[in-house]
Parts: sequence; structure tokens; C-alpha cells
Amino acid sequence: MHHRGVSRRGVLKGGAACAALAASRLLAGPVLAGPARPAGAATRRPAARPRVAVVGAGVFGGFTALSLVRRGARVTLVDAWGPGNSRASSGGETRVIRATYGPDRIYVEMVARAFELWQENERRWKRPIYHPTGAIWLVTGPDDFIRAAMPLLKERGFPYEELTTAEARRRWPQVDYEGVRWVFHEERAGY
Repeated sequence: MHHRGVSRRGVLKGGAACAALAASRLLAGPVLAGPARPAGAATRRPAARPRVAVVGAGVFGGFTALSLVRRGARVTLVDAWGPGNSRASSGGETRVIRATYGPDRIYVEMVARAFELWQENERRWKRPIYHPTGAIWLVTGPDDFIRAAMPLLKERGFPYEELTTAEARRRWPQVDYEGVRWVFHEERAGY
């Protein structure tokens, strides 16, 4: 939807930039106005808790809101369709978390950190958040992407298996392996 030259994506980008600015100011701590004060001089009163609105209650908005609350902000989280809705770009019924991202180490590091945070919050909230299911990659063509990921997965302790199509067919007979050269099973993947 476009209105007067402003797209929905533009509004969302602007909102994200505002949230990032607010978060960076919050994380930077109190700022003293005016010239440097001599040691022992009174500083301004502690600032009131910042008030922040986070627009979008998907995974990123929800985590942003939670992080800001933990840092002392008063946060209002809003979403046109409600939290955890199927229209969210970072949520929905088909989303899966995996650690296989080819040679891109940063994504593997983010997944490892996500697992730590899920475990921490599962203990805190006394309820499961993450559901491991495993994921299989059906390799039909070049396998450079998966091969490049394997050392990174091993380094971070993500278990995986390389299976022949015959082995995979015995374990997951509901899958059609026509044209599949081999199967990569990422054990900790899930939702």
C-alpha cells in the first residue's frame, strides 16, 4: 500500500530506526548536559524510565521489547494483527530454526546465542519455548553450501549426520528421494 509516496516498508524501516535510536540511547546510560562537572559536583536527577513504543510484535519486535524492559524502559508493544500472528515475517506456522547457513559464521553464532536465550527463558518461565524436531536437507545438486557449514556446526557443537538416500529412506519413508544424492540431517533444528 502506498500513500503520498510512502510505502509500508518505508514506514516500518523508519519505525525500526526510531526504535534502534531509542534503544541505543537507553543502552548508553545517563547523559550529563552542559560542561564537564568537577568531581563531587551534583549531577542532574536520574532520568525517568524511558518510554518506548515497539511496532511489530513478531520475533524481532518481541525480543526488542523484552530487551528494553530488562534494561528499565516502559515499553508498549503493538502489532496490527496481534502478537505471534501468521502474517508476521518472522513467525507463523512454517518457521524453523536451523544452524546451517553455508560459510556464514555470524548466523551460526546467532543461532547458538538463540539456543542459550531459549534455555534461559524456558527456566525462567517454566515452559517450553523451543521444540527440537530436526531437519533434513535433500541434496540434489552441488553441496558446497552444506559442506561449508559443517566445520562451523562442529565448532559450535551442533550435531549433524550425513546419510545415504537408502539410510534416509529407512528413517523417513514418507519423503520422495527421487534425484537426491545424499541427505544432511541437522539434529538440533526445530521450531
